[in-house]
Amino acid sequence: MAANEGNTTECAACVMLRAKAEQAAEECDRSREADARVLLRRHVRLEHGRELPVPMW
Repeated sequence: MAANEGNTTECAACVMLRAKAEQAAEECDRSREADARVLLRRHVRLEHGRELPVPMW
């Protein structure tokens, strides 16, 4: 996931969820990475009123 996904400010929940996704990716734990990305996208949609782009591998 690109840094900040075009967002210049992030709340603590965004930072924590992004860190969890990045850590899982580094550990090649794709299930945990996907879970963190789903939670991040849901959080951003509900709390910030916008959609993050779906990563295309």
